[in-house]
Amino acid sequence: MQISPEKTRIRIHRSGCYGPRVWPAISWTAGMPFTFIPGPGPGRGLVEKGAKWMDSVRELAAHSDVIISIVGYPRDVAQIYLDADGILESAATGSVAIDA
Repeated sequence: MQISPEKTRIRIHRSGCYGPRVWPAISWTAGMPFTFIPGPGPGRGLVEKGAKWMDSVRELAAHSDVIISIVGYPRDVAQIYLDADGILESAATGSVAIDA
């Protein structure tokens, strides 16, 4: 896969406390389009800064080339990756998924 600021769709799934800190640094540095599934609290403010809301992990994975998840516990990682509507089931062939 070749990463290109104009074409690569990098998405971040956040439900932990680190997402609001990580998302701006990555998106502003890379200059690439990002999508964010905000959780309660500070994550909602990122929508005002340009993050785009997606309603589900399935929707996020289906529209991504690179997926970065930032979740708090191993059970949460297992859920968003391994559920029937999770990242592994929904991502396109050749996509890259990273749990930070």
